[in-house]
Amino acid sequence: MKLIRSFIICGCALIFTMCEKPEKPEPELPKPIISYPIGTPTPPPQNNDNLNQYVVKGTDWKQIVKDKTQFVLGEAESESFEMYQQSEFSTAYIRYKQSYGTFPAIDGSTVCIPMAAEFVWQFTNLSDKLLSPWYSETLGFLNFSTTSGAYDKIINGGTTNGMIIKQISNEIIEEYHFNKRPDIVLATYPSTEELNMASDAGVELIIEPVCYDSFIFITHKDNPVESLTIEQIQKIYSGEITNWKEVGGENLEITAYQREPNSGSQTAMEEIVMKEIPMIRSLIKLITIGEMGPLVEAVAVYENNALGYTYKYYVDRLYKNSDIKILKVDGIMPSDENVRNNSYAFITPYNAVIRSTDVDEVGGRFLNWILSDEGQACITQAGYISLRDIIE
Repeated sequence: MKLIRSFIICGCALIFTMCEKPEKPEPELPKPIISYPIGTPTPPPQNNDNLNQYVVKGTDWKQIVKDKTQFVLGEAESESFEMYQQSEFSTAYIRYKQSYGTFPAIDGSTVCIPMAAEFVWQFTNLSDKLLSPWYSETLGFLNFSTTSGAYDKIINGGTTNGMIIKQISNEIIEEYHFNKRPDIVLATYPSTEELNMASDAGVELIIEPVCYDSFIFITHKDNPVESLTIEQIQKIYSGEITNWKEVGGENLEITAYQREPNSGSQTAMEEIVMKEIPMIRSLIKLITIGEMGPLVEAVAVYENNALGYTYKYYVDRLYKNSDIKILKVDGIMPSDENVRNNSYAFITPYNAVIRSTDVDEVGGRFLNWILSDEGQACITQAGYISLRDIIE
């Protein structure tokens, strides 16, 4: 079997380096046992800081989109010429012509990866089959940049997921990553800094909620505290409350974890929880963590007496840890039902974001489809709380 790596040179030629690898059977991966988008009897090996669950179709997955020609992948035609061969290596020169197609270049937040994957599965033939523990055709195609990276790309430009898929013997080898900014971003709401960056760049963003989730607080499962009030959370993160005994727990110092600035969960914490209350770092032992996965792991260590925050979809479906528990807020659990009926305190949307100049382009057309009944049904199938699910 030949393994091929490709790189773009001046937009018109590729150099391929090929080497023979001995054939060996692919390891059999555990099959999902619960509904979309993830699920294994035990978490898979952790080769990704933000995921420890597989993003694959559930056993009850169904085709919802009736007209798959609305958004299609681009195509590439190529012709190869062998330049020379030395030992087991050879080099080939590739000429090709390309078309971008009408399927959007998508980027976004980690928590929105399954939503984007659902859209890919509905419109393309890219597979969810795991070619290795952390790689599938779909995940390789998406290649999300996380929240801050996605906003930077749609505002300032930059390469995102490939629009053209190269196929050899009906097997995808490599995505072509052209220097093309995202047509659409699926993400949490932008931070003030990101909005200012757009303003400074003269870019107007259209931000449309497409589904909802609960913003949650987590601690170790053995922590006797089951619920915090909004005021207690604000006082913990502003430095006024520093010990668990002040909120009904043991006489232990609170380690209050935060995310890095401009991450989706940090922006949500500042905007919907703290509001105008500053998060004081100097008064409490407070640690900033760059990725959501390591934050969950840190909170799971009881000796840290930890408190952290994230999104319920994330810990339910993308990064599971049996040593954490979700705290109630004002005595109310962040269940899907309590999001639908608006009784939970911290409900936040996931958004589709485009440039205002793209309203009539691929990004705008895809945004309109996401907001349609068909698009919302796909979001529901992916396990999110769609706009149609909210009780007015």
